[in-house]
Amino acid sequence: MDIIRKNERVCFELEGEVSIARASKPCKWSIDYISAIGFGRASIVEDVEEKKKALTVIMDHYGGKEPYEYSKKAFGKTAIIKIEIDSITCKKSL
Repeated sequence: MDIIRKNERVCFELEGEVSIARASKPCKWSIDYISAIGFGRASIVEDVEEKKKALTVIMDHYGGKEPYEYSKKAFGKTAIIKIEIDSITCKKSL
């Protein structure tokens, strides 16, 4: 958190559909994947409504759409970091 406050520039990486591609010999094995690498500017979300909105997006993704109530204690201990993306590249090895 201190680093983000001092320097907002970030690089991030995402990957998905990762699986081992087996071959007849172990040294020929590989990995299939899709990935993305991006660069941007990170900021710590302080606005309460923006923070609730971000948490709801995460909860909807993992838990289904419901109305969520966040405890004040847990909400206060939770940090949301927003990344404004400047550039992104993708790669696929399938």
